[in-house]
Amino acid sequence: MLRKIFLTTMAAITILSSLVLFAAPATAAEPVEVEAAVDSGIQWLVNQQNPDGSWGTTYELPWGTFQFKPILKAGLSVTVLAEYASDPTYGGGLQNPLDPTFVYHENLILGLYYILYNAQVQEICPQPAGDPDANGNGIGIYFTSSFIGFPIYETSAALMALCSTKSPDAIIELPGSPLNGLSYGEVAQDIVDWLAWAQTDGDYLYERGRGGWTYTAMDNGFGRSDQSNTGYATLALAFAESKAFGFESTIPEFVKSELDIWVDYIQNDPGPDDDSWCVDPDGGSGFSAPGPFPGGGSDDYWVTIQQTGNLLQQMALLGDPADALRVEYAVDYIYRHWYDPDSTVGWQDPNMGVASYQASYCIMKGLESLGVNEISGIYWYDEISSTLVAQQNSDGSWPMCIWDDGERLMATQWALLTLLKATPPYISEVTATVRIEPEALNLNSKGVFTVFICLPEGLNVADIDIASLTCEGASAVDATVSDKSLVVKFNRGDLTNVSSGDEVALYVKGALVGGSTFEGSDVIKVISK
Repeated sequence: MLRKIFLTTMAAITILSSLVLFAAPATAAEPVEVEAAVDSGIQWLVNQQNPDGSWGTTYELPWGTFQFKPILKAGLSVTVLAEYASDPTYGGGLQNPLDPTFVYHENLILGLYYILYNAQVQEICPQPAGDPDANGNGIGIYFTSSFIGFPIYETSAALMALCSTKSPDAIIELPGSPLNGLSYGEVAQDIVDWLAWAQTDGDYLYERGRGGWTYTAMDNGFGRSDQSNTGYATLALAFAESKAFGFESTIPEFVKSELDIWVDYIQNDPGPDDDSWCVDPDGGSGFSAPGPFPGGGSDDYWVTIQQTGNLLQQMALLGDPADALRVEYAVDYIYRHWYDPDSTVGWQDPNMGVASYQASYCIMKGLESLGVNEISGIYWYDEISSTLVAQQNSDGSWPMCIWDDGERLMATQWALLTLLKATPPYISEVTATVRIEPEALNLNSKGVFTVFICLPEGLNVADIDIASLTCEGASAVDATVSDKSLVVKFNRGDLTNVSSGDEVALYVKGALVGGSTFEGSDVIKVISK
C-alpha cells in the first residue's frame, strides 16, 4: 500500500539546509544489480560458517574459548538463508525454506541446529500485568551464550530464525535435548512465553522502562529498557505471530498493552523546543528516554532514525495503521533526518564512509511492516538498496559499520536482511478480478474449469502462492502465468456446497507469498447434479 506522508510547508522549509548535505542516489539500483549483490553476499556469508554451525570468530582465552554473541549471529544468518530460500525476487522462490533442493540447505540446517542445541529451559510464573504462560506448561525457552550472554538479543534472533523456516510442524531431532521430539511450533510458543515473562514490569527512574526489554529477563522486575533490546524482541514476536510464516504463535495479551505504554513513553512528543544534544527530535524514538530527565543528564536521550524504525515496527505489531497520528509523527521524523550527515542520528555514516547497515534494517522493518513505500517523494527502498549495492565489497561482504564488532559479519547480515526485506510483511486484503470459464458450469460433467485471476496495479500474479488457492472448496490442480493473469485449473468434482442457478457467485481466495490475502468472484450459470 502506497502511503504518502505530507509535511507542513514550514517543516519542509526548515529541513532544506540538511537535504543538500547528502544527495540522493542518481538512479535506483536495477533488480539485476540487487540480485547479484544478494547472491554474492549470501555466498560470502555461508563461507564464514564454522564447522559447528555457528558464525563468528572464536577467541582462545586462559579459561577457554569465547565467541561474541554467537547465537545472535547464527540467528541472523539462518534468517537470511531462510528468507533467501523463499524470496521470489532475489532468491529461490521455494514454498518451504527447508526444501532439500535449496542450494544452501545444509548450511541452514547446521546453523539452525547449532541454535537449538543451545536452548535453555526456564520456569516462568505470572507477572504483575498478567500470565506469560500462553500454553500452560509452566516453562519458557531462551538462548544465551556462555561467558558473556545477551539473552534478549540472542533469544529474539533464535525465534526469528525458527519462524523464518515457515515450518511449524517440523520435528526437532536432538537426542538428549529437552527439545527432542517437539515441533518447531511448540518451541516457538515457549520462546514467545519466555519473552513475555522477560518483559520489564515497571519503571525505576522518571517513568523509564515499563513495557520494554533490557539485556536480561525482568521477572517481576522494575528497571530500564532500551529500544535496541526492545526492537529485537518485538521483531521476533512479530515473526512468531505473523500468518506469513505460518506459526501464528499466541502473544500473551498483556504484552501488547504493556508495550503500548513503552511506545507512548519512548516517542519524543512534538511541541516546544526540547533539544538537548539531539537536534529536532519531535516524533522520533529515544534509546532509553524520549528527552532530558527531570533529574538532569542526557546519557540515554538519543533520538535516532534507527530507534525510530524500531518504534514503527512496534506500532505495527500493536495494530497501528499507517495513518495513525503517532505513526505519522515518527515517519515525519525519518523524513526530516533522511539525509542527516550525523551518524548518531541518520542512516548515513560519513565518518566511516558507509551507511549504518543496522539503521537501514530498522528503517526497512518499520516502514515495510506498515506498508509505507514512499515518504513525501522518497522511495526509501530504492535509495537504501542503491547505497547498499554501491558499498558492497568485491568479496560479497559489506564494510564494517557502526555497531559491527569488526568481523563485517553483522554488517553483512544487516545489509542482506534489508535487501531481502526480511520482516513480517504488511498484510492487507486485496480484491482480485476473477473470470471463470465456461460461463455455464455443469456439475454433472467431469474435468476442469478455468479461472483467470488479475491483481490490482502494483501487485504481481507471479507472487500468488498456488497452494493457497481455493474455489468453493476446490484446490488448484494447475496454474500458469499468462500476460498479467494467473490461469488456474480446478476440478469440477472438488466443488462443495455449490447451488444451481442462472446467477451463482463463485468465490476464489488465495494469498501472496508475502502474506497478503485476496479474494474475487465471478457470477456464472451452474447446472446442478
